[in-house]
Amino acid sequence: MVWDALVKGDVDTAVAYFAEQFRFIDHALDLDFRDKTKLAGFFQKERELYPDGRRTPEGVFIGNDWVVSKWTLRTTVTQPWFGGASRKVQVALPGISIVELAQGRIISWEDYYDSSRSRSSALADHFTDWIEL
Repeated sequence: MVWDALVKGDVDTAVAYFAEQFRFIDHALDLDFRDKTKLAGFFQKERELYPDGRRTPEGVFIGNDWVVSKWTLRTTVTQPWFGGASRKVQVALPGISIVELAQGRIISWEDYYDSSRSRSSALADHFTDWIEL
């Protein structure tokens, strides 16, 4: 649902799955959003930086109002290399998303993965000032 929309570049549809009152936390990047405009900006920037990024589900556990998904993110990142050159590196990053639902809408979404392996500091850098307390 959300991931399918994001793969297609349809950020508006992805954000529409979230309730008016929600919380999206990316623990690895230390980001916390409660505003749909900021969430949309995050999803858009993620797509710009990692256009070939795909989450492959490895297992899904469904409760009454909960979904826990184990996944692997596969993408290509560009890294600086010797002499000012750069190189492309394939990344396969395992993670888990825990999603809480109320009346069919997402009220809480938390992503957990190893930030040191994610190589996504460029993404986090765009949103450091947006963290909501």
